[in-house]
Amino acid sequence: MITSRHMEKVDDRNPYELGFLITPLIGSEELPVKVEEIIGAHILALGGELLAPAIFKSISLAYAIKVLEGGKRETYTTAHFGSLGFKMESIKVPELHTALKLKKEIIRFLIISGHQALPILPLAEPTETPSAEAEIDKEIDELLATAV
Repeated sequence: MITSRHMEKVDDRNPYELGFLITPLIGSEELPVKVEEIIGAHILALGGELLAPAIFKSISLAYAIKVLEGGKRETYTTAHFGSLGFKMESIKVPELHTALKLKKEIIRFLIISGHQALPILPLAEPTETPSAEAEIDKEIDELLATAV
């Protein structure tokens, strides 16, 4: 869109983040190429712009996900989790959603809108936290010691 007052081009595209689970049947080494083929090409074809390269991590799923593929149910307990930032006109997002739903390699996905550019951060490893039970036991011991 060009404004008549300033004669400068205004970017009508909004930032989004796409979180997705890709089938574990795709090997880790071919994953970046496949994601570019499966997801990136659709974003670019719809006039979108990739903000950063996708990041991936193989994960164990919290619960098994069953997907109907080729007339039979596939059950997944692991997947490649990925995240991708992009910009696109909001009117084109439903078309991207429809295209991604038809891709058999994508188990699940979620498109989140943002009001500013989204930082793409590496996935953090879970850290161990002190046991809540140990803290409660310690407090009980302290209370009993002061009561006697």
